[in-house]
Amino acid sequence: MAKYAIVIETIDLESQPAVAHGTCSGKTFEARTIPYGGQMIWKILEHGMLPCPLPMSNFEAGERSSVARWLKKVEVNPELIGKNSQTAGYQASASPKTSALKAENDELKKRLERMEAMMARLLGDEDEDSEEDSEE
Repeated sequence: MAKYAIVIETIDLESQPAVAHGTCSGKTFEARTIPYGGQMIWKILEHGMLPCPLPMSNFEAGERSSVARWLKKVEVNPELIGKNSQTAGYQASASPKTSALKAENDELKKRLERMEAMMARLLGDEDEDSEEDSEE
């Protein structure tokens, strides 16, 4: 379970930067995206600064990183808007990659079952041959 109760009330991914509003452990926040390392990451806007230096922040470092992590999940799965990170669970936001891996895993299981059945038939035929040899 998530350590902090985070709820994203609104998220606007069309604007540049993207903007979200929500609460973390009862404290309201506005978060925006900034470019970092070739991608957009979420930061909490405080005192007009993005990001605000930690000594001036109303949030602990863990809260800030948890908010950013939850926002990434909400980006992928908008159904999480308005849901508490502690009760919504991370499985609710399965990424397309996770879904593809599950499908691949299911296919591999089916192939394994077919191979096991084929081996059972082959070994069954072999057992019958050895029984015939012992009878002669």
